[in-house]
Amino acid sequence: MLRLKHITLLSLFIFINGCGEKRKNIYEEIDFSTLPKSVISNGEKIYMRACFACHNTGREGATLLTETRQWNRTAKKGIEILYQNVLQGYTGMSGVMPPKGNCWDCTEDDIRQAILYIYHQVKLAKK
Repeated sequence: MLRLKHITLLSLFIFINGCGEKRKNIYEEIDFSTLPKSVISNGEKIYMRACFACHNTGREGATLLTETRQWNRTAKKGIEILYQNVLQGYTGMSGVMPPKGNCWDCTEDDIRQAILYIYHQVKLAKK
């Protein structure tokens, strides 16, 4: 019983301390200079097929690919939250991301690669 209490307290301590950690943004999590060309290439194909319609026109309040300041703000969420927002759909203050970005036949890897492609483009635009 005492051992279970210690494990519970230790778990609670780890959980509470972990909650205060600063979340890394996507640029800190991923070294974009080392991404395989195949990832960027497939991400671009998915972007052109599914993401382009909204992110190049602003439809449904989508952030334009050229709006680097807004992409840099969303980058602070980190790759996993960005990925979940696209996969599950997300309603923000200015727009709506439909589940899977309306790419119903996209795999989870396709979605992740499209996200990496977008942030790769934004990072290139910052130079």
